[in-house]
Parts: sequence; structure tokens; C-alpha cells
Amino acid sequence: MTVTSSIEVITPEKAQGWLEANTFVNRRVRDTHVKMIANEIREGRWKLNGEAIVFDPQGNLLDGQHRLWAIIEANRAVSSVVVRNITPDAFATLDSGVKRSAGDVLAASGVKNGMSTAAAIKLVHFVMSNDHNILNKLSNAETLALMGRYPGVEEAATFVCNTKQVRLIMAGAPLAATLYFALQVDRDKALDFLSGLSSGEGLLRGDPRLTCRTYFLTRRGTHRIKNYIQLALLIKTWNAFLQDRELHVLKFGAAEPYPIPMGIVPHRRRAA
Repeated sequence: MTVTSSIEVITPEKAQGWLEANTFVNRRVRDTHVKMIANEIREGRWKLNGEAIVFDPQGNLLDGQHRLWAIIEANRAVSSVVVRNITPDAFATLDSGVKRSAGDVLAASGVKNGMSTAAAIKLVHFVMSNDHNILNKLSNAETLALMGRYPGVEEAATFVCNTKQVRLIMAGAPLAATLYFALQVDRDKALDFLSGLSSGEGLLRGDPRLTCRTYFLTRRGTHRIKNYIQLALLIKTWNAFLQDRELHVLKFGAAEPYPIPMGIVPHRRRAA
């Protein structure tokens, strides 16, 4: 039987019919992935990209169930490549390629240090929206769209990537996110902040940068501190440095409200 391929408009009704007629045992549906794709469709970020809905000769669905459920969830029609008459024994080869990351997408669009910039954008948007779901999932298309909202993140990530000493102490993404905020408020002081964190030269006891360096150096290699915790600690350090205030103890407790960089007004604040 000949394999065919075509571009079809898939309505929610058509998606529902295909799913109901399917007798092939697909993998478990991941609701979070369905919701993510549905949101991309609703926001107009989902594009005809060559990924296919795949059927076997009996009309059973081999690949594409999450996209079909997302069309139903979004209640919007979507154009997609549809491939038919693929034999079921080819199922094991589906989705076997390396998934393109948000960093790959940014790099392909000309962004320097794409991986670092993508990771920093997620943290910046988390602070600005106070939406903890962002820490778990941010689509590649949404990350690319957020470049327009936070264009300075690329510069901040480049500064951090070019400051190798500090990257041996802490993760680059939370530092780049903090530096992005700092650069919006006081550029000279922001670069001084980064320089002091990196070298530690001439820092006196009580200098927030020295306290921060000591915190991370004493914990290096013992356990992994989550990026959003590192970001909270760095924001606290920056706030103290901006105010020329001494900082002798650096900590962030689970019951504390998440710190906001001084001089920055979040777009919206939602309950965590």
C-alpha cells in the first residue's frame, strides 16, 4: 500500500473522530503537554512545521494524539501534515530524534549564547509574572516570543558567559536574570556587581557580593541549589548592594515571599 501525505485542516470535530476511531494503544496522554500545545494554538504560536499526524493502513493513529487532544482543548482548527499507510512496525522509530531545545531555537534565530539566554528568560518571566508553572514548562515558541518582551536578557547572558570565574561558583542562568534586572536600574553598578561577584578582589566583610560568594563557594559540590533559589539569593544580594547596605547572612526560606529586584515593577502578580 502506498504511503500518502497531505496538508489537511483538522477541526476539533475531526480530531475527536480520529481519536474515537483509534484502536492502537498509544502512550499515556500527558495533560500538561496537551495544555501547553493548546495554549500555543490559542495564542497563535502553533505553526505548520512539517510534523505529521500519522496513521497506519487501518486508520489507526500512530503519532499525533497530543496534538489532536490540544486541538479539542483549544477548540480551534489547525493545519497539519497528515501521513497515511505507515506500517505499525515503524512505530518504534517515531519521535526518536533529539528534541530541539529553546536554546537551539534562539540560536537559530541569531541570538548569542542561546542556551543561557533561554534559561535566563524563563527565570526573568517567572519573577515578572510570579507564575511557578513557568519553572516547569515554557514552550520554545513562547521563549522566542518573550525575547521581544525582555530584549536585554541576551546582553546580560553574554556578560555572564564572558565572565568565566563567576560561572565556576554559581549557575549562569540565575545570575544572568539578576544582571538583566540590575542593568535596567543602574548599568554601572550592575557591572560592578558582576565584577565583584566574579573576582572577589578588595571586598570587605559585610559587602553583599562577598557574602554571596562565600555562600556559594561553601556549598559548591555539596548539593545542587535549584535555579529559582539561586535567583532569590542573588536578587537579595543585588538589592543590598544597590542600597549600599551591608549583608552578613544570606538565606531564603520557604515561607518567605519571593524577592523582587529594587526598581523593577512586575507585569502582574499572581498567587504562587
